[in-house]
Amino acid sequence: EMKKNGVMTDVALVLSDDSSVQCHKVILMASSPFFEKMFQSEMKEGAEKDVKLDFTDADTIRTVVDFFYSGNIQVTEENVKALVKASDFLCCEHLKAHCDAYIAGKVRSENYLDLYKFSKLYNLGILLAAAFHFILDHFADFIETSDFDQLTEEELVKIISDDKLNAEKEDIVFEAVAQWVNVELGLRKEAFPRIAPLIRFPFCRMVCLANKICNSQLILDSGCIGFVSEALRMKLVSLSVPWQPAKNGSSLAFLDGKIFAFGGKDGGSVESKSVQSFDLKCTNPTWKNVNEMMYAVCNHCVAQFDNKLFVFGGCSQGSASKVTQEFNLVTGKWRRGRDMPGSCSAGSALALNDEIYVIGGKERV
Repeated sequence: EMKKNGVMTDVALVLSDDSSVQCHKVILMASSPFFEKMFQSEMKEGAEKDVKLDFTDADTIRTVVDFFYSGNIQVTEENVKALVKASDFLCCEHLKAHCDAYIAGKVRSENYLDLYKFSKLYNLGILLAAAFHFILDHFADFIETSDFDQLTEEELVKIISDDKLNAEKEDIVFEAVAQWVNVELGLRKEAFPRIAPLIRFPFCRMVCLANKICNSQLILDSGCIGFVSEALRMKLVSLSVPWQPAKNGSSLAFLDGKIFAFGGKDGGSVESKSVQSFDLKCTNPTWKNVNEMMYAVCNHCVAQFDNKLFVFGGCSQGSASKVTQEFNLVTGKWRRGRDMPGSCSAGSALALNDEIYVIGGKERV
């Protein structure tokens, strides 16, 4: 009543519409650290009768001032954002917390992205948690938005690593990460090896692992094929079919949804030229013979690059080999490639960027 009737008021807040609200400094100071600092410092506003306050609209300021005096406020979906901005500017944490709790209950499919960004901008913890939970629950919809593509690496990691992430198939998570990387491939591809361990590859569908993920350029270029191989191994172990190749010392590769086994030993002692395939898309897959290699080897290593497959070294007739055998996936034919600089058996091969590396083994390469 004293404010309403102008009794002993000592300051006027001049609003954006040039109207004014008569107030008591002591009430403003008790309600807002912003006013407390203003009136107790040497700021020129502290000594003036009129204080210009035009950072937001006049109705919002009037509502906040009424709250200072009465302790009551009506928060609605229409005014809550303006009240958050005002309470943040005036350092009124109690009003901001009240608005935070209110707006967290209003998260819906049509506003969750906007409210997620708003919560981060104004540090609204309750709203942030509610909007984030909505993102986890509606991940498939979220990845279709431009906001997903603009996530930081830290934000993406937080989402895909959360146990509450609702993804019907883990394939979706891999595809989402690949989509995010490809938006700015030059800048983000170096982040993929850090993110890949968070993808639950064993929960991807078998056909997607073998036919798509293991042939993904991101997987091949980043050196993350080991995650895919281990996931496939776990799935194959659970199958009631003889997935392991018949020959010891053979090398495996994943191509076009199939596992290929190259070489090995026939009868336990003689190196073989054989190539066998195991089609993961079949209901009851079995090993089938396909085009033989040019040279019989075991304990060799295999790498895929572009549309070709390379078999490096191995053991042939009891000694390590430096022969490179090259298989063209388009023509289906083998040819002898350029020999390695040295012999190698029981090593590993990796295609990275535009080069193939042969690493380790029993001989120095």
